[in-house]
Amino acid sequence: MKLSSSVIIKVLKTVADADDQVEFWNDSSAVEIKVASLLIDDDYLSGGSIKNERGIPIKACATGITLGGLEYLEELKTKRFRSSWKGKLLIAISLIASYLFGVMSPVLSDVIKDELKKKNANQQVDPIVTTPVDKVEALRFPPNLEPVVKI
Repeated sequence: MKLSSSVIIKVLKTVADADDQVEFWNDSSAVEIKVASLLIDDDYLSGGSIKNERGIPIKACATGITLGGLEYLEELKTKRFRSSWKGKLLIAISLIASYLFGVMSPVLSDVIKDELKKKNANQQVDPIVTTPVDKVEALRFPPNLEPVVKI
């Protein structure tokens, strides 16, 4: 029997989202019971399972998800997303955008430098102080408070 990742994700999410223990037998399919039993045996879920004389699980009760189970759940979600058409489209768009930004970065830096030069060329600058003229006026002392230097 082949187990699909969607059933494993469903069982792990059910247990992770539950506030109390989750019982797999009455309302669960045979596949969900088997998956829950396997996850409990592999220490992805905490809990226990009951098997018949042939070793087939007939009941499972999960009391919580372990850290390994959380990591496994995230890994399965990531694999499922990357294999979907949305994931492939996102990867393709990010590769194209990275290439375009890499090609455009020298051009953009030249444009920004030219704009800054134009802005600085339009500003009047006091040749001695090298600050804009309006700021130099604000830095001068008022006439009644001129510093007196005695030698």
